[in-house]
Amino acid sequence: MNSALTIGNKKTLRNGIEAPLLGYGTFESAPDDVGNGVRWAIEAGYRHIDTAKAYGNEAEVGSAIRASGVARETLFIATKVWMDDYPDVNGAFESAARKLKTDYIDLFMLHWPGTDETLRYKAYETLLKLESEGKIHASGVSNFMVEHLESLKGVFGAYPLYNQIQVHPWGRQPDLYAFCEKNEIAVAAWGPLMHGHLKEVTELARLAEAYGRSPAQITLRWHLQRGNIVLPKSLHNERIIENADLFGFELSQGDMDFIDSLERDWHWGPDAYSFNG
Repeated sequence: MNSALTIGNKKTLRNGIEAPLLGYGTFESAPDDVGNGVRWAIEAGYRHIDTAKAYGNEAEVGSAIRASGVARETLFIATKVWMDDYPDVNGAFESAARKLKTDYIDLFMLHWPGTDETLRYKAYETLLKLESEGKIHASGVSNFMVEHLESLKGVFGAYPLYNQIQVHPWGRQPDLYAFCEKNEIAVAAWGPLMHGHLKEVTELARLAEAYGRSPAQITLRWHLQRGNIVLPKSLHNERIIENADLFGFELSQGDMDFIDSLERDWHWGPDAYSFNG
């Protein structure tokens, strides 16, 4: 990844489907607010929109996409199945597609592994069937650790195409990340700007000053140069535009390595091995 990156760059998944590297995240975006965010993101050039049943905003995201006037086939819409729907992923698909006002979903993911392996396998098997039927273009997972990924391969013969995990300068999850890279599992970074904690990383502020950019832009550029799909979230138009302005500069390899060195194994949120919703 280098300065030739553009907002149109995509990562090709193992099944040939292309996912835009820059996505717009909608976690913790209230239904009353998310429509403006999606509209501004599409106006700023984002073509990858990520949501989930658990976010409670699929319908509003779908309405904003429809109102944008942008051709559906130019967009990459991703959403997730919550664990209480693992017994009926077909029903979850129908509900999500209806709310998102689309005939197909580009990427449909299991949101968390959960602790019930039988349900997890049943849900993932249905995802693969939906993919084979063309109702979804790619199946994937979110928050799956190495053990979960290996178990899916053991049962189904292949690793998932895509794993959305928490990745940021203080928490790269290097072992999981390396495993995904080795096995051609696309990594998408949620919480890429550290859920409001970015300002605490003073080293990034110094780098930002050197490049004439914001700490957020430095961090997002680091993600892109690592080959991550990245899903920044904001409900402010100026910040949405800033988060997409990542293509007129390039971080040196030394600065990439320096940001890697900030690793603290720091994360927030549920434990993937015990969380059941």
